[in-house]
Amino acid sequence: MAITKQDVQNAITELQDTNINASVINIRKLIGGSNSTITKYRNEILLEQSANTKKNVLSLDDKETEKVSKLIAELLTERVNTIEEEYKEKNNIITESEIELSKETDRLKAENKELIAKAETCELARQLAESKLEMLNNQLNEMKEEVKQLIQYKAKYELLIEQKEKPKKKATTKKTTKAETNKEKK
Repeated sequence: MAITKQDVQNAITELQDTNINASVINIRKLIGGSNSTITKYRNEILLEQSANTKKNVLSLDDKETEKVSKLIAELLTERVNTIEEEYKEKNNIITESEIELSKETDRLKAENKELIAKAETCELARQLAESKLEMLNNQLNEMKEEVKQLIQYKAKYELLIEQKEKPKKKATTKKTTKAETNKEKK
């Protein structure tokens, strides 16, 4: 009669319970059969046992699951607290920076206002100076015209004086003698 997988399984269990190595030779001594059949079933059984062992090792009981959950919760709580502290610190830095920037903005606005007022004052002064300069240029031009007129009046006056003096010279010349006249002609 041929051996079954269950026969090989029973033989392995019996050998493991007695602390004997469950080798192909030991299983064959116990149940008989061919090496190839025993090897085939033995490998399948050992593979299944290995998979079951891994499942058992990787699965946690309720107490272990609870401990792991508590540990994860503690770690997450610590991390959240750390992040909150970092956020508060950075938020405080940002708030302080905003306050400083606000003060600096106010200072610059006030300075800008002063500069605008000074610029307006300078512009008014420039306009006033320009107006005075125009007025002085007008007065200068008027004075130049007056000087021209005075020069013209002087020239006319000198011409008139010269014309008045000429007839007197003629009159005095007539009284002169013929000899003097002859001298003048020569």
